[in-house]
Amino acid sequence: MENDQIKKFSMSLTSTSTLPSEVSEVMRGAAIEVLKKVLGVRQYGQVISLGDPGMQTYQYVTYDALTAAHVRAQGASAIFDDADATKSEVSMEELNKAFKLSWEANALKKISMAAGQTRAAVQEIKELEDDKITDSLVTNTGNTLAGTDWSANTADPVQDVADAKDEIRADGYEADLLILNPTNSQELDSVIASNTWYSVTESVVRDGKVPRFMGLMTEWTTQQDSGTALVLKSGAAGGFEVAEAQPVSILAYDDKDDHVHKVQVYEKMVAAVVRPNAVCTITSI
Repeated sequence: MENDQIKKFSMSLTSTSTLPSEVSEVMRGAAIEVLKKVLGVRQYGQVISLGDPGMQTYQYVTYDALTAAHVRAQGASAIFDDADATKSEVSMEELNKAFKLSWEANALKKISMAAGQTRAAVQEIKELEDDKITDSLVTNTGNTLAGTDWSANTADPVQDVADAKDEIRADGYEADLLILNPTNSQELDSVIASNTWYSVTESVVRDGKVPRFMGLMTEWTTQQDSGTALVLKSGAAGGFEVAEAQPVSILAYDDKDDHVHKVQVYEKMVAAVVRPNAVCTITSI
């Protein structure tokens, strides 16, 4: 294909630069609209902006756990932990969702169609990102324990989560987040609703989701494997970080050979577990 047959524009959704056309601005606005509403699992980790789209690998540090703080008698020697850190490296991943609209379809409602499909593409990218983050957490977890079957009469999610919190606390971290697959979240709702905890049951019935459980924020995503739950410490001092070489961006152009309008929504990122002992995986729930 000849270069003069392609007109492209590429834009970062965090850019404030002037966009090349009305269509691109509408697409950008549609994408940002979805991003604001769909924060995903990344909101519970530290996001590192690398600013180098060509980066192939990401180097990060896995921290050794610290013991609890203590009171030191005046004049006594300090107690020093062996608080080393291990340098690790992981390959960056480019997440991509592309679609095309025929010129005939574009002629009908070009702006609304492009915007609508861009919203859907951004949603797909964020779901894939959730999958990458939760897979990394499960693979690199520092603690694992077998739970009870939350769909059975013998279900005991209270004890399961309490045990997971204890595992993390023993390593010096206080868990504040529970990540579940929607199926397991519904099973947890059912266990709660079958008990007499009226105020919590009322919230489940009204909102369809437990706002907090065992003192933990709850987040469910279809990208978390069913039958496995994650309990972890979130935030900058928590279990994981997301390294972002290229934020969610859009590349769009007209392909005159095929008579289609092509759009790619893409992101270059990787999830790294930097404090494995701040994460506990509960299996067999």
